[in-house]
Amino acid sequence: IDECGRLWLLDSGDRNNGQICPPQILAFDLETDTLLYRYEIPSSQYEYRSLFVTPIVDVRDEECNDTMVYVADALAFSIIVYNPTLGVSWRATDETMYADPNFGTYDIHGISFDLLDGILGMDLSPYKPGSDRILFYHAMSSITENFVYTSDLRNRTRFESNPQSSPEIFHVSFSIYNVQLRWVHGSLFRIWNHVYSYP
Repeated sequence: IDECGRLWLLDSGDRNNGQICPPQILAFDLETDTLLYRYEIPSSQYEYRSLFVTPIVDVRDEECNDTMVYVADALAFSIIVYNPTLGVSWRATDETMYADPNFGTYDIHGISFDLLDGILGMDLSPYKPGSDRILFYHAMSSITENFVYTSDLRNRTRFESNPQSSPEIFHVSFSIYNVQLRWVHGSLFRIWNHVYSYP
């Protein structure tokens, strides 16, 4: 739910391991219970293995006109950028979005399995008028925390002809390989204020 009272949803289009419709992004007005947006992601922007997760909504004005939605594709290692005002989207991909096979084996209570998922976690830095926002993202099977300035990601012309066209805009914040993490009541937590360098 964004600041404008809109509920954003992802429909994978998949039922019982069968694709019955294209993946789509939907938004509902919670005050009037009406559908505001229904956008089918073009087939050129996803693969048969795509798994769309984690919609992040970026609202920049009180009228809610300057809105973008960033959607992670966990299995095709990319981010879909959707502009609801123009009714268009584009795909961006970079090696920082990929799973690292060296960190794809999990062991939980003696059960070992491989999971090579890309981006599952994303979040935005706070909005300050006149300033850029940062989109932070993390591939599930990876040890790096990464970021991209949204002004670069929102630039459609960068990615129209090639979703891999701009590796220079994607950055690694830090690696957690040598960071000691703590278990708290069965969950793993690490809190970091991005304004400061990582401890």
